[in-house]
Amino acid sequence: MLWKICYIGGCETAAFAARELKRYLAAIDPETDAPLMKLASYNPDMADALWVGRDPAFAEKLPPILAGGNPALDDAIFIDVAGNRGVITGNNPRSVLLAVYRYLTELGCAWVRPGADGEILPRKALGADRVYVRETPSYRHRSMEIEGSNSFDHVANLIDWIPKLGMNGLFIPFFAPFAFYSRWYNQKGREAVTAEETKHMVREHEAEIKKRGLLYHAIGHGWTTEPFGIGSNDWDAADQEIPAEYLEYFPMIGGKRGFFDGKPMLTNLCFSNPKARDIVTSYVAEYCKTHSEIDFLHFWFNDSYNSHCECENCAGTTPSDYYVTLLNEIDKKLTYAGLNTKIVFLLYYELLWAPEKERLNNPERFVMMFAPISRTFSKTYAQSDLSERAPLAPYARNRIAPPRSVEENVARLRKWQELFKGDGFIFDYHFFMDHYRDPGYAQISRTLFEDMKNLDMLGLNGTVNCQVTRAFFPTGLGLCMMAKAMWNKRADYDAESCAYYKAAFGDKGPEVKEYLETLSALFDPPYLRREKPQADAQAAENFDRVRGVIDSFERSTAGAGDPRRNATAETPESHMLIPSICKSWEYLRLHGQLCRLLAKALAYRARGKQKAAMRVYGEIESWIQEHESGIADALDFYIAVRVWKSIIESKTHD
Repeated sequence: MLWKICYIGGCETAAFAARELKRYLAAIDPETDAPLMKLASYNPDMADALWVGRDPAFAEKLPPILAGGNPALDDAIFIDVAGNRGVITGNNPRSVLLAVYRYLTELGCAWVRPGADGEILPRKALGADRVYVRETPSYRHRSMEIEGSNSFDHVANLIDWIPKLGMNGLFIPFFAPFAFYSRWYNQKGREAVTAEETKHMVREHEAEIKKRGLLYHAIGHGWTTEPFGIGSNDWDAADQEIPAEYLEYFPMIGGKRGFFDGKPMLTNLCFSNPKARDIVTSYVAEYCKTHSEIDFLHFWFNDSYNSHCECENCAGTTPSDYYVTLLNEIDKKLTYAGLNTKIVFLLYYELLWAPEKERLNNPERFVMMFAPISRTFSKTYAQSDLSERAPLAPYARNRIAPPRSVEENVARLRKWQELFKGDGFIFDYHFFMDHYRDPGYAQISRTLFEDMKNLDMLGLNGTVNCQVTRAFFPTGLGLCMMAKAMWNKRADYDAESCAYYKAAFGDKGPEVKEYLETLSALFDPPYLRREKPQADAQAAENFDRVRGVIDSFERSTAGAGDPRRNATAETPESHMLIPSICKSWEYLRLHGQLCRLLAKALAYRARGKQKAAMRVYGEIESWIQEHESGIADALDFYIAVRVWKSIIESKTHD
């Protein structure tokens, strides 16, 4: 069938959206001929075309964004297509791309993980479908961050995947994310990279971000040392001394000025020193002048706690009061320079304690980011009693305990919200490390989904999610469910997760769902979070049961995902799912092997047999080394083994 795709030119993102539509239509139906036509505006006389892009004629078809919204930040889509003609549009260039992917989703496409092997594309004759969608997402901020150990391609695939899920932005932290790339490249057998080379990688990523019209978040930690010529792109010990002329600007802790724990990333400054503040805030202003590609510049303090300056001038003022002072000084310099850059400020560790005296002078400049890194994931926000304010200890310099409970974290957020009524989002950590404490990904995925759909009860307008870039072993359920909740806070987890499993595993999806939920229950994430007694006979028995559950599942699903079996299936659906279904099942089989070893080690540990547990941990490391090439796109083994080792090597008996 001939599809005449007319896209309204003048916008790189709309042109890319049209190319994507053409590419996927041809993959769904190879008989489709879909020439692209670039036009300056909509022509109602061309009623036999599929129009892609933005035009005044389409504006009234779009749903209104939320009251007080910003068309550049808040998305809205409209799709009205019958057969091969109609309109796909959005209220900004990014929304046009989101609308194209949503149209393809309605045709039966799914993207269960990043990369070509995560694409689920129906093979069918096109032309009979009727698609009508008129929606705005529930939340403004729907972004992800890169974390962990990454190659260039891992990040590139994530950028490509984000808008396919309806998400709208990416955060690349640090002045150069050398730590994340070096963990991948600077390993045996790979060509090492330098910090400067990672900056060039980021420039290429930025081009792909902008091509898709995504919102770009940048920097975060590093502002406390970079302005003084001291690199802060990893958590390593300093490889240089603090220049003598700058030493007075660094914190005094235990009577001595210098780096905290010898590491720039963990080091704050002597914020009572106006010269130190001026150097930092001038550096921020200059950076904004030369990096207009950044939509949200994150200005954070260091990445540690109980590490603030103890000099007599600093001691009487809280870190949050100094933080607000610096933010106001940044705003003043940006305003003088005529810059509209949004500055993201962070509620994290000491900064969870609200300021006692200082207030932001220009709230419109700022976006608040709530980062409850120490919270437990055994309770969702909705499951917590947030009606009663948790008792809050006053700030004690360098003697705080990061809040563990959901209730205390939220209570501290509420204190900030009494002072700041502006835009805000959450920076949460479900798939940063905690998913390794839930090998089935079932419980943590539900928690993430429920937390995201209920962000409005926290007074927050979305997320920039902190997760490792590769969180897809055994599935991409968690991040896909997060995206569903961010788009529609009324979405139902059971319905959405069933659809995910069906897409990723075909007609055996319900069995996979039950199997992985059983594994999650047996591994007992609260136990692995050390929220239960660790020497526990019942826990050991549950770990013993894991092998039998895996064996039984593999017997009952023998042959599932076999390309030879699918290639001879009679239904078109089975045939079209071959590449991605096979990869899903390949990961699942390998995941079963790894879970047998994890359960064996944990069973020994729960019985207090520490030497046996560590011996099996050695087998886990060997297994990962043996299978690394086959699972590298799905499992961040650099982070995973550290989490598992920390659990297994901690003794249950003295």
